[in-house]
Amino acid sequence: MMTSIKSTMTLFGALMLATSPAWAITVTNQAKQEHTLTVDLGATENDHKVAAGKSLNVDCPDGCALRLRSGPAGYDRMADKGDKLVINQDGFLLYADEELVTGSVKEKPTDKGTKGDARLK
Repeated sequence: MMTSIKSTMTLFGALMLATSPAWAITVTNQAKQEHTLTVDLGATENDHKVAAGKSLNVDCPDGCALRLRSGPAGYDRMADKGDKLVINQDGFLLYADEELVTGSVKEKPTDKGTKGDARLK
C-alpha cells in the first residue's frame, strides 16, 4: 500500500512539473539593464527582478496583469497562461509577436485617389 502511495505521489509530481509551464507566462528581458516586473494577481501584487538578457516564468493559472516599475511605465499588459512577453531595448513590455507602433502607418498608401483628388477627374 505504501509503495502504491509513493508511486502515485511521484507520478503526480512529475505530471505537475510537466504541465506547469503551460500555466506559466514567460517574460524575457531584451534590454541592457535589469527591470522590475510587477505581477498583479488581483488580491496580491508581487515584484520580480528580471536581469538583462534573462527570462522569468510567472505562474498565472487564471491570468494576471503585468507592469514594469522601471522604464516607461503607466500601462499594464494582460497576460494569460502560455503567453510570451518581452521587455524591449527601450524598456517597453510587449507581447513577443507585437511590434511597437508609435502612430506611424505600417501599410503604404494605395494609388487610389480620394474625393477631391485631381486624379479622379
